[in-house]
Amino acid sequence: MKDTSVLTVAQVAAALHRDNQTVRYLLDNKLVSWGMSFRKRGSKRKSYIIYKDKFQEETGIKITESEVSE
Repeated sequence: MKDTSVLTVAQVAAALHRDNQTVRYLLDNKLVSWGMSFRKRGSKRKSYIIYKDKFQEETGIKITESEVSE
């Protein structure tokens, strides 16, 4: 079962009409408070968490279940 309390970078990028790299940049540089990026110990890749409720509250953009891709 997919966790619907978080959004993917791709979902947020589409909602903001920006590319994925722009959203990653915002998260990496802590320019937004609705998500975060982190790197697991020993990993070269970053992971991203975007909180759906906080994103919707701060941007006013609602992402409905039909827009959520799996």
